[in-house]
Order: sequence, then C-alpha cells, then structure tokens
Amino acid sequence: MICIDCKQDSIINLGNKQDFTYFRCPACGIIYTSPFYLYDYINQYKKDYYKTYAKMKSNTTDTKGRMDRWNRDLEISEERIKRVLSSIGDYKQLFWLDIGGYAGSMIRASQKFNNLYMHVVEKNKLIVRWSRQYILNGNEKYQLHEYEDFDVLEVSTIPFDIISCYDVFEHFHDPVQEMVNISGTLKSGGLFIVEQPDPLSNEAVSQGINWKHIKPFEHLYLFSYKNFEKLFNRVNMKLIGYVSHMPGRMQIVGRKI
Repeated sequence: MICIDCKQDSIINLGNKQDFTYFRCPACGIIYTSPFYLYDYINQYKKDYYKTYAKMKSNTTDTKGRMDRWNRDLEISEERIKRVLSSIGDYKQLFWLDIGGYAGSMIRASQKFNNLYMHVVEKNKLIVRWSRQYILNGNEKYQLHEYEDFDVLEVSTIPFDIISCYDVFEHFHDPVQEMVNISGTLKSGGLFIVEQPDPLSNEAVSQGINWKHIKPFEHLYLFSYKNFEKLFNRVNMKLIGYVSHMPGRMQIVGRKI
C-alpha cells in the first residue's frame, strides 16, 4: 500500500479501531485510515453528537462546570498569546484569526494585550451560543463568527497577521483546501500556528493503535512536521518552526512567503 502523501510503499498497518483500519507511514509520519470516512457520514456523526450534547446541557441551568472549564481555557489561551507575541517582539497592531477559539477564551484573553484584534471562527453552534451568552455578553467588539459547514473556512476580506489552529487541524476533512484558504487569508510574512498531536512522537510510535489521539470520526488526518512542510510548499508558505513542547504533542509554525 502506498502512502497518501509521500507515496512511499512501506506503510505500517496499526490495526483496527471502531471498524476502521489505521496506517502509519514510517517515512513521513502521517497516520490515517483506509477506507476513508465519507464526508456526509462524518457530517451526520458530528451533527448527531452536537445535538445530543446540546440536549444534555439544556437539562440543567447550572453553568459552574462549564465556567470552571472556561477559566482553565482562558489561562491556556493567555499563555499561548504571550508565547506568540514574545516571539514577534514590538508591533503596532496585529490582526489574529483563531480557528476554534476555545469557547471564546481566545477573544477574552486577547483583551489584555494592547492593539491585538482577535477574530474567531467556531463550527459548533452550541459553543457559539454559550460563548455569546455567558462570555461575550453581547459586546460587539468581540468578533466571534459561526460557520455551519464543518469544513468551509471562507477567505476573509481582512488580511491577518496571524492565523492559529489549536487542536483543530486534525479535524479537517479536506486539509489541503483549508490550507489554501488559510494561506489566502494571511498577509505576506504572516504566521500560521498549529498545535496538535505529534504522530512522530515516541508516544505515538510506541503505542500504535492504542495511542489516545487516534480517534475515529474526530481526528481524520494526523500530519507530521514533514507533511506540513510539504503542504506549506503547495500554498506559498514556508515551515519555520517545529517543537515537541509536551509529550505526544507538537507546535508547527509556517510563514507566508
């Protein structure tokens, strides 16, 4: 069997999980399943999941658990923003697009930093509604956008200095098209930041099919830095950073040429 990305023929069969067979390419590191999930099948799965989740949450008026989780997400978001800004140095103003947004915490955290304008796109209607009600409080200066289609990020009319995907890229059904759209939305010299599971990590290689980040219907492709480097070259970007900053995870940074 030939790798879907680097076309090498040394693919390793990791085994089965929920009736799907997973493969890892030792040459480039990518992990994927074959046969691949049908797009409509994934969409229906996610819609059913969110519907069940929304119904479960609607049975209680107690928001303490969600607020506790959000406060933790806020701390994580603040640290992420600090790390990026410290690497950039002085700036006059920055426009940042985060895909996912951690339930509004990226927007709220950004308000602590001068001249940083944060926009967020979120594809989970429940998270959007909850964030607007309990976190954003109807304040129009917060830019939270809802996208109903799970895999459509329209090219924005605003050119962004930074675009980030924290635990999101591995969920894209069509990562190549998403990368084309992301590149088209970045300014020349702009940064694209990804944090996600690292398929080349010791944890991933040693645990195989039992690695916790192999999640049927959710993690569709697990790209390595080698896959990202190749993908960036296709969309006028360059890989400038790769760090395994915690066990089993990595940060990738690309720059628009």
